[in-house]
Amino acid sequence: MDHGKCAEYWEGFEDHQMCAEFSDTPGSCPGDSGGPLSCIAPGRPFFITGIVSEGDSTCLRRGKPDFYVNVAYFKDWILKTIKDEVGSLPPPLDGSL
Repeated sequence: MDHGKCAEYWEGFEDHQMCAEFSDTPGSCPGDSGGPLSCIAPGRPFFITGIVSEGDSTCLRRGKPDFYVNVAYFKDWILKTIKDEVGSLPPPLDGSL
């Protein structure tokens, strides 16, 4: 969902966040915080694009987005932390997050 539209729903929306609206399935539910927003795209491996951070207090709402931490925004920090802790990075599957 477009950043500007996300900001219309949540006044505290920031650059490191993203939002998504689901038309066919429920969104995030209470207790889902910290869980993944995962994606599958043709020609790419399964990947995590967001981490659940905010949403409505019910799961079965329509027309309201859920809010996530944008994993790509923190890519450099994630890779540095892995390298610092493990000593090296695994080879990328397709060159991107």
